[in-house]
Amino acid sequence: MADFYSQASFVIPLNAEQLTFANKVIECALGQINDDIYDFNEDYDPLVVKSVSEDVYTMAKALVLQTDDYEKGCVCLGFLTQAVYDGLWITGEENINDELAANFTQMLLQYFDLDICVCFGVAYTCSKPRLDAFGGDAVFVTKKEVEYISSTQWLSKKKAEFEKQLSV
Repeated sequence: MADFYSQASFVIPLNAEQLTFANKVIECALGQINDDIYDFNEDYDPLVVKSVSEDVYTMAKALVLQTDDYEKGCVCLGFLTQAVYDGLWITGEENINDELAANFTQMLLQYFDLDICVCFGVAYTCSKPRLDAFGGDAVFVTKKEVEYISSTQWLSKKKAEFEKQLSV
């Protein structure tokens, strides 16, 4: 049996204050603040959500509700984060949910009104040689857009252009 992997690693440039906020969002989403596990199907209630600000809760909720099959207390974001000297490092173990990682990146760029871009590549690999198991994506994120291009799309386009030239 073959094992399939998707891997990426990138840094969202954030200052110390922004990094603290981003970490609080992740901790809130994963129930790592005072072991508080919130029901993100519910609106923010300061009587229930005492450990985080409304902004942190709102972003955590938006992030969590994008995951597949959300259940209270059972959140898997599909990516890992770590504070580094120049921002927030996002990576994965065997696999990364690159779409959710890109969306979280965009949320932070929008929240802090950052006019920067964050770019990263995603590698698709396999433990066995399979014809359709290798490739990748390039991801471009700004506060206004998230754009992807896959190596498969690019190769298909180049092949079609080549074949069109041959038929002329």
